[in-house]
Amino acid sequence: MKSLYALLAAATLAVAPLAAAETPLVTSGDIVVTDADFEAFMERVPPELRVEAKADGERNNKVVDLLFTNRILAREARKAGIDQDPALARRIQQHMDAFLALQYVAHLERTAPVPDILEARARELYLTRPARYTEPGSSRASAYPCGAHRAHEGNGARAG
Repeated sequence: MKSLYALLAAATLAVAPLAAAETPLVTSGDIVVTDADFEAFMERVPPELRVEAKADGERNNKVVDLLFTNRILAREARKAGIDQDPALARRIQQHMDAFLALQYVAHLERTAPVPDILEARARELYLTRPARYTEPGSSRASAYPCGAHRAHEGNGARAG
């Protein structure tokens, strides 16, 4: 349990130097949601969709409201001692571990060198046993445009 608090404290201290450059978006007492919080949330959106997502003012307001509400509820949960439950502390640690693991895999995918021979090897494997890489009978064709066959189902007409 103490290691979880130490980890959370370290994470808070690691973010603290950024606070001076952040712009508050919502403030109520000691609860603050900043532009950096918003940007961190938007990292969930695929990069190719992020500009469009950020242009949606209504969605942005909902995101900030969500961050603000979560922050308030988390504070209240801590006040109520919910974070003191050992099982919950383990679950929190598991969520952090899973998130960091995903981030590390993404980092490896971005930075790991891809051997030049990889495509040639894949082609070689395919050409030696193409049946291994196909699924027989998985394609279907229809003489009717999408959904048009349904118009004929009730009157006994069938596709040839």
